[in-house]
Amino acid sequence: MSIQCSYINNNIDWWYKNGDCGKDYFSVPYDNNRYLFYPDWFIRLKNGKILIVDTKGGITAKDSNTKPKVEALHKYLKDNKLDSNYIVGIVVKNSDIWKINTNTTYICDDSYEQFEDLNNILNKST
Repeated sequence: MSIQCSYINNNIDWWYKNGDCGKDYFSVPYDNNRYLFYPDWFIRLKNGKILIVDTKGGITAKDSNTKPKVEALHKYLKDNKLDSNYIVGIVVKNSDIWKINTNTTYICDDSYEQFEDLNNILNKST
């Protein structure tokens, strides 16, 4: 699943679609370094923040691998003192609205209560 280009707004400076395997793409280890997580998208906002997001469709947002992947990415950024410059999240399309969960402890249930409208992040000026 990918965020359609029609969704991109004027607050985005650039975006990059990451690969899903190999040394040429960004990844972080998870599950005691047994696996690598390759987040889908890097999106630089005009306010200087960079979103690192992984898109999920329906049931995959609740998949047992999603939590350790996104939490490993949060930990990587924090350990490398990069967490203030980046916004990390899982993005889903729910009721025709793109939503994002940026919590450092990932929770996803049927209500998507832990998610907020992606536009709230994209339209922040600071």
